[in-house]
Amino acid sequence: MELRQLKTFHVVAECLNLTKAAEILRYSQPTITLQIQALERDIGHTLLNRVGKRTFLTPTGKLLKKHTDRLFQNLEELEQDLRRLEKPIGKLIVAAPEFYCSYYVSQLLSIYLNLHPQVQMKLLCYNSKETIKLVEANQADIGIVAGKCNRSGIEDEIHCKPTASIECGSEEAIKRAVLSQTGIALISDVIIEEEVKQGSLQILHRFPKRLLTHLIYPKDQREFSTVSSFIDVVLDVWPTFRV
Repeated sequence: MELRQLKTFHVVAECLNLTKAAEILRYSQPTITLQIQALERDIGHTLLNRVGKRTFLTPTGKLLKKHTDRLFQNLEELEQDLRRLEKPIGKLIVAAPEFYCSYYVSQLLSIYLNLHPQVQMKLLCYNSKETIKLVEANQADIGIVAGKCNRSGIEDEIHCKPTASIECGSEEAIKRAVLSQTGIALISDVIIEEEVKQGSLQILHRFPKRLLTHLIYPKDQREFSTVSSFIDVVLDVWPTFRV
């Protein structure tokens, strides 16, 4: 069996009209007939029946069509994936906490889109835990997260064990909650610089180490050009940020 013969059969089986199939394939009708006959000889079964002017699939033809449907769908997906490797194109979904989105990712997107304007970007603002879940579920192509998901020992380090805690994905909402005397918060000093200067917020503890930032992505996405090209931009630009 030759691929071009299978392709000819596939189009004929879709159209069930030799004239229309000839127009799509840009073959003459005799050429199509010869290819179908050659395929029938290879398989050892008749694939098409003619009743008057109408064309029908035989049981073997129906079975072969089921397989050619999958075959050419897989080939189409392969071609799409190969095109993605050649040049960044299509959609790229990036997820990150609000702090990163506000201060860093927006700059990364600007640089990336200047290099690859044909890519459609989507930015999702979620906390680090939710960002990891999105990447794991393939709902985001790339995630930028802070530290570990479970930050054990934070209360002990600042000698505070709250009886209740509130988890929120918005850094601005966290700051506003503290300003409203809801409690204390773990937050980046970049966000509260002005409030600290004004004296409306007081720093209880500064962590001696910088919080690690991780860029995450599904294993099987690394070779796709949209993902790899964005990673390249992050690796080039991130060292210039004060995180």
